[in-house]
Amino acid sequence: MTKVYSTRGDAIFMKNTFLLVILMLLLTLSVFSQSLQKESSEQITDSIFYSATNKWFTAWKLVAKEIYGIANFEPVEFVLFDEKHVYSTSNISV
Repeated sequence: MTKVYSTRGDAIFMKNTFLLVILMLLLTLSVFSQSLQKESSEQITDSIFYSATNKWFTAWKLVAKEIYGIANFEPVEFVLFDEKHVYSTSNISV
C-alpha cells in the first residue's frame, strides 16, 4: 500500500521540510558568494599594492639619476613584508 499525504499534519510537515531545504540552499549560496567576494577583494588589494610599489621604485630610479646624478649605484639590501608577502632586494634573506 502507498501512503497518501491526506492529513493536515502531513501537509504541514512537507511544507516545513521544503522551506528548510530552501533555507539551507540559500545559506550555502550566501557563504559561497562571500568567499568569492573576499578573494576578489584580496586580488584587487594585491594589484594596488604591486602598482604602488612599482611606482615607488621607478620614482627612486628617476630621482637617483636625474636629481642626484648617480649613473650606477649599488642598491641597498632590504626586506619589506606583511602578513602575506615578503619582498626583498637580497638573495640571501629570502
